[in-house]
Amino acid sequence: MRSIQTCEIFALANPNKAWVVKEVEVLRREWIAWLETSQKLGVSPDFNPLTCSEAIKDGYENRRKHHRLREKTLVFIANNFSGYGFLFENWPTYPHEDNTGRLAEIVPGWIECLDTLNACIEYARVRRGRT
Repeated sequence: MRSIQTCEIFALANPNKAWVVKEVEVLRREWIAWLETSQKLGVSPDFNPLTCSEAIKDGYENRRKHHRLREKTLVFIANNFSGYGFLFENWPTYPHEDNTGRLAEIVPGWIECLDTLNACIEYARVRRGRT
C-alpha cells in the first residue's frame, strides 16, 4: 500500500503579510515585463552556433539580467516563507530551470511559480516572530 507523504507546513517567515503580498505582486510584474522583453529578443551577436548553446541567442547581458532576477526571486521566497518546496517539486534542481533554453521559454515557469505562491499565501500560517 502506498503511503501519503506529508509536506512541510507552508508559512510566512515574515509576520508582515501585507508587505509580503505586495512584494510578490511587484516580483510578478517584473517577471511579466521580463517575459515581454524576452519574447522580442532576436539573435544576439554573442551567439556562435559552433560554440554556443541556444541560450546565448538571447545575449550574455540578457542572461545575466535573467540570472539576477531569478536569484532575487529565490532569495525573496527563502527569506519570507518556509515550506515552499512544493513550488519547485517538479522543477529541475537549482537553478530550477533549463539554462540552455531561450528566455522566452523559461520565464513563463517563473510567472506560474509566483502565481502559485500568491494563490497559497491566503492559507499560509503566519509566524508571530522573525526566524
